Amino acid sequence: MTLRFEQPAYHHETAFIAALRDFERAGEWIADEYYRQKRDFCAFVDALRLAETQPRPYHVPESYYWLFDDDIWVGAVSLRHELDDMLIEFGGHISYEVRPSLRRRGFGLMLCRFILKQAQQRGMSAVLITCDEDNIGSQKIIEACGGILQDTRTSVWYKRPVRRYWITLTSGAS
Repeated sequence: MTLRFEQPAYHHETAFIAALRDFERAGEWIADEYYRQKRDFCAFVDALRLAETQPRPYHVPESYYWLFDDDIWVGAVSLRHELDDMLIEFGGHISYEVRPSLRRRGFGLMLCRFILKQAQQRGMSAVLITCDEDNIGSQKIIEACGGILQDTRTSVWYKRPVRRYWITLTSGAS
């Protein structure tokens, strides 16, 4: 088992498509941008890479990373460099997902810890991270990374209760 983080790249297509099928079998959807581009993987990767410096309209700058175990796409994590009105309500600075067949193996915690280090390297002092109120797994990951629950809200944009946590980043961050 060789775990590594990489930014999305064209040569990841086969691994990504296999992971996408895993999400579809579980009845879950990720990578809306991929579907909007009618499954043009290169355009999808280009959009993810450009999001860091040239975000799409109504989006904030965002950095994306994928976790691999050898050639297997394990999960994804992203860091939004700032918050807008919608992200303050739900979404926050951090988004992560682990493919369904590989959950409950510690990968979510690994993704979260990795992106917290990235946030700290960018000079961020605190990050907001949210999860659905019924997502016990994410709650445990966020709390293990130092998340302090601020509140639970149902936003105008997302009609389900969302738990909002803040994580303070220090030189000894998780």
